[in-house]
Amino acid sequence: MTRIGELEFSIRDCTQSDYNWCYILSEENMKPYVEKHWRNWDSKFFTDNFKIERTKIIEIENIAIGFYEIEFQDRLGIVHGVQIVPEYKNRGIGTKIMELIETEFKAYGIETSRLIVFTDNPARNLYARLGYREISEQNAYAKKGTVVMEKRMGGK
Repeated sequence: MTRIGELEFSIRDCTQSDYNWCYILSEENMKPYVEKHWRNWDSKFFTDNFKIERTKIIEIENIAIGFYEIEFQDRLGIVHGVQIVPEYKNRGIGTKIMELIETEFKAYGIETSRLIVFTDNPARNLYARLGYREISEQNAYAKKGTVVMEKRMGGK
């Protein structure tokens, strides 16, 4: 269990039975950005890119309130997404999840954490506050309206 003020949450592995919930939450949170920058929400993009085996579910009292998806590539840790249900946003959960992700990356010897965020997503400010910096490197996954951000982890 992890505590933020009065909130106590736990993290568990994602299962196949979580897939639809993760899809719905992603659509709810990301569709406005996708439609603004890329034109149409594409369910195939989620289906093709979401990986259950690299996803964790965030719960409060056994109720899912969010999820995150990370990947390890040699010395690079990739944050594929952090999604929180709207009623739990702005309560410190995103910050705490990012801190937990970074701790896990460091434990695995990850040197750099990378993520992609929409330029107008408020989460961009969170990542900047946590020390992520925009990089100029071109990235095959970065599309119009997004920015690639990285943070040096410093290893173990």
